[in-house]
Amino acid sequence: MAEPIEVEVRLKCQAPVPVAFRVRGQRRTITDVGRKWRQGGELHYLVMAGPQRVFELAYHRDEGRWRLIRGPQEFLQTDPTA
Repeated sequence: MAEPIEVEVRLKCQAPVPVAFRVRGQRRTITDVGRKWRQGGELHYLVMAGPQRVFELAYHRDEGRWRLIRGPQEFLQTDPTA
C-alpha cells in the first residue's frame, strides 16, 4: 500500500505519537498505539483506529512525511504457503 497520509500527532519525549490520520478523505481517530520500531530510516507504528481495525503507519523524520503501510485488509491476508 505505502500511500502518503496526513497525521495528527502529539509529542512525547521528542517522538511523535499519532492520534488521528486522514486517508482517502476519511479521518480516523487512533484509539490505541501498540508496537513501535525503526526500519529503513522510518519510525513504524501499529495503531488501532476503531474496533478490530489495525493499521501500520510510518514516519520519515528527515522528510517530515507519513505513510500508510498496511491497513486492516493486509493484516487479514495470510500466506497459504506458511
